[in-house]
Amino acid sequence: MSDDRLVLQIRRTVKESIRRRLLPAVLAVFILAAASPTMTGAANPAAIPREHATRQARGGASENIDLELVKLAERGDTRLFHARLQSLIDDRTLPVAARERLLERGALLFGNLAPDEPALRLIASLSEHEPQTWVWLEDGGHRSAVPMFDPAAAARLTERRWEARKTEDQIAAMIARSSAGIIDTLADANIAQRAGAKNAITLFREEQLLHQKPELLLALDQGRPVGWYVAAIATRTADVDLAAAVIAHAEPRVVIDMLDALADRLGPEEFLPLLQRSLDEPPLASHSLFLIARIAPSSPVAQTVLWRQFEGPGNGASAAAALARLSDPAVAARAASIVSDASADPALRRRALLALCLDRGDAASRHLGVLQVALSDDELGREASKCGSR
Repeated sequence: MSDDRLVLQIRRTVKESIRRRLLPAVLAVFILAAASPTMTGAANPAAIPREHATRQARGGASENIDLELVKLAERGDTRLFHARLQSLIDDRTLPVAARERLLERGALLFGNLAPDEPALRLIASLSEHEPQTWVWLEDGGHRSAVPMFDPAAAARLTERRWEARKTEDQIAAMIARSSAGIIDTLADANIAQRAGAKNAITLFREEQLLHQKPELLLALDQGRPVGWYVAAIATRTADVDLAAAVIAHAEPRVVIDMLDALADRLGPEEFLPLLQRSLDEPPLASHSLFLIARIAPSSPVAQTVLWRQFEGPGNGASAAAALARLSDPAVAARAASIVSDASADPALRRRALLALCLDRGDAASRHLGVLQVALSDDELGREASKCGSR
């Protein structure tokens, strides 16, 4: 991951840091503000305009130190980098904003190096750093004080990168040796460890990964919380047995991500049965119907599945939306005939109208125009008129 992307992640964690560290203080400020009409947010002496903080953080010696940190990171010498970062922590000659910017930068760069025990301790210590450079953030007419830099968030990201690489090496070694115990190792994996395990999977050929298949299937049957790992193996190997087990046992978000990845790896004859398995699971059904719509133009069987789901009460509305994505004149004609049939189930007629309304094709527009006239005295006709005017 590039330094720029890591910096963006730091910015996203600022609000989390504020909530975690400052909630008691913020509540106290609100209580005091309620008690004193003269106290406002502008009274916070710690916050300064962003442009002032930027001027303090850049220029002079800080730019040279920034380049020095980059060069030290490129050399890959953990001990030298550790010594320089420690000296920055202890340096009181730099402006506070400049020191915090460099600590944030240094913590990120340290993530590119292999950590030793002193490095782990240093970054753990830096992860507790309290922001000292606060700036005003204007948002919707309100302003609040937020940290300009967050070395602690950068340190935590580096800790996660190191933990991910450690797990990657561990799991890669176990896969290479076809070792048992991967499931036990990953059963309580955190986000960083999951990322490392997924990286390890990419290092191996499909046949090597499938040596784990019996163990993986058994783990899911036993309810072990490793659906994310099995999904990663299923995606890498395009193994339908593993994918089916993930659908049956894993969390919906894991299943959806896996199905999205497999959409470009499996042919319709293999992919459609997997999608049909997920139609009985409400959290998965809607997304699976849209994936079925993707293969429907080349698969008459997929279209049949969509129409069958359209006719049932459970997934009918989602199936109507999926059919609309086809923008197929034949689909539009069939939907229009259902809407026109006064003897048809009212719910079915409404779903058919929904399919026409969501279809942006010319054929659907023409059918809506006809229905406006033919059903002018009917509620569905009025709905068709609304859709046609959009």
